[in-house]
Amino acid sequence: MFLVLIPVLLAILDRSLASQESFEDLRFQLSGPLPKLMVLAFSWAFMHHFFAGIRYLLLDLHLGIDLPSTRFWSKAVLVAGGMATLLVAVAIW
Repeated sequence: MFLVLIPVLLAILDRSLASQESFEDLRFQLSGPLPKLMVLAFSWAFMHHFFAGIRYLLLDLHLGIDLPSTRFWSKAVLVAGGMATLLVAVAIW
């Protein structure tokens, strides 16, 4: 995901720093609904990956390895990723 995203982000950064006109043009282009939906999709993927990583770190410490707690924490990862993505959505809209 980041291998594809890093060149795009660097190109956006380069365009935004080129001049005031290119910054305003880029700002206008990124204010549409499609770029915002793409940001939300990448945000959800990142947030889910982040919270799942914390869950797996706890599993490595032998915390939550029984079946009921594993099911609970897997659902908690989905909810936490969704809530964090919702915060991003509120921030960009």
